[in-house]
Amino acid sequence: METRLAVALAFFAGAIAMLAVGVILRAAQARKPQSDLDRSNAALRIARAEMRAAEAELRAAEAERRAALLLSQVSEAEDWPRPEPGEPASGGRWTEVSVPPNRPRGDWVNWTFGNGWVRIRGTAEFAEDIRAFIHALSRNYVEELCTIEVELERGGDGRNDRTIFVGASVSQFRTTTYHKLGYLDCEAANWLAENFDRDMPIAAELLRLATDGDRYAIKVACLMPKRRARVRYDLT
Repeated sequence: METRLAVALAFFAGAIAMLAVGVILRAAQARKPQSDLDRSNAALRIARAEMRAAEAELRAAEAERRAALLLSQVSEAEDWPRPEPGEPASGGRWTEVSVPPNRPRGDWVNWTFGNGWVRIRGTAEFAEDIRAFIHALSRNYVEELCTIEVELERGGDGRNDRTIFVGASVSQFRTTTYHKLGYLDCEAANWLAENFDRDMPIAAELLRLATDGDRYAIKVACLMPKRRARVRYDLT
């Protein structure tokens, strides 16, 4: 009798233990999705915070660009546009050419040279190309369907020739044309060569373009990657 009772109690205790294990497992399973949900919510909050920080950084960069542009416009209010050094004063009336948005995509910042913009030199040499460029901008240009890419191209080997040529590609209705505009002011080109290696990516945004019918005045904002990217890829 005592043996049967002991066996019964043992089975009862085993059943209670199994029931307890089942309860614990079910509780753990119930908690696991909640834990995953917490982690997902935390990751979502972090991603949203990073997105807001990135948006704020982009807004700050755009504000900096606009401020630099405004400063350049104010500093040249009295003498823009004007002939290049050595050219006689213009006898005609300068006309400002409307420039569509053309800042390249990506995290770019203005050079710290001057006000961040540079005057294009040698426009007389490329007058025909510039006229074709102006014609391309004024001929059925639809901002949603057309794009402009301003390019800076280093010339020579960088030691004896620091020239940086400026060109613009205009893509319209599956057709792309390339136009040479001139070259960067030598002071800006020397500043770049003295402060950064030749593997530093460079780009530009066309800011202003004016003509008196025979001559041209062009300004661009010179760009490079943000400092964070330069450090990450060891661009010095």
